[in-house]
Amino acid sequence: MGLTSQKLVVKESRRAQRKATVNFLIDSGVAYSLVPSRILKSSECVHIAKWTSR
Repeated sequence: MGLTSQKLVVKESRRAQRKATVNFLIDSGVAYSLVPSRILKSSECVHIAKWTSR
């Protein structure tokens, strides 16, 4: 397993006009990616699940 970072574009669909460029920390052993809700809201994306840290 390893860690790397990559800038990715987040938008609701391929045709969406609004987007956000996010610097992701990528772990090769992880199954899901998390994006802060403020970024999803600014790019008008609909989030699928809500996660809260304890």
